[in-house]
Amino acid sequence: MATDYSWHEEAYQRRKREGAAGFDKEQQSYTRFQQISATQMASPHVPRSGRLLELGCGAGNMTLWLVERGYQVSAIDLAPTAIAWTRERLAQAGRAAELRVGSVLELSEWPALSFDVVFDSRCLHCIIGEDRAKCLASIRRVLKPGGALLVCSMMRNARTPEIRGFDPATGLVRRGEQAIRYIGTPELLSAELERAGLRVAETGCDTEGDVCDDFLAIAIKS
Repeated sequence: MATDYSWHEEAYQRRKREGAAGFDKEQQSYTRFQQISATQMASPHVPRSGRLLELGCGAGNMTLWLVERGYQVSAIDLAPTAIAWTRERLAQAGRAAELRVGSVLELSEWPALSFDVVFDSRCLHCIIGEDRAKCLASIRRVLKPGGALLVCSMMRNARTPEIRGFDPATGLVRRGEQAIRYIGTPELLSAELERAGLRVAETGCDTEGDVCDDFLAIAIKS
């Protein structure tokens, strides 16, 4: 099942009007994301420098943080408002990154073997159905051999059935007729990465989310 991802543009417009920190309204959400990402990046499987592609950069909260860690950052989001917001945030901090409005399903803006690291900026759980395999194939294409994909994706737990619109049979969260999230088990998410030709080197979870746990993984392109 595919979905219409264009609703993210309106969501970012609304968040910006409201004065939110980003797609997540409070900055503490991004502070926590930075903490768990720093732990992932301390792994010996993750290159400490080089070219990094951020998937779904949103308002640039993580983009700026990644630039400040010393990576040469490229970032992509399908929402023009998100990219404009990221550009503003970087300019205010006197920093720069390559920013593109585009689809994470294709990553056609970059040739094969472009990146040392691909960073899932809580984007992968927004990809639905057959689009997930397409996205992972594109990630594998742009990664260099030995490059790392860092995943942070919504994961099922005891609270997940409380999410409005969640279907336990499919793992999809629906808004009306449209699927807007996929929440998988660790086993399903790991298997998906392996099928895409990415070796899962490390997994874990973050249990401090407001809604459900986050599945964390480092997957390597052989």
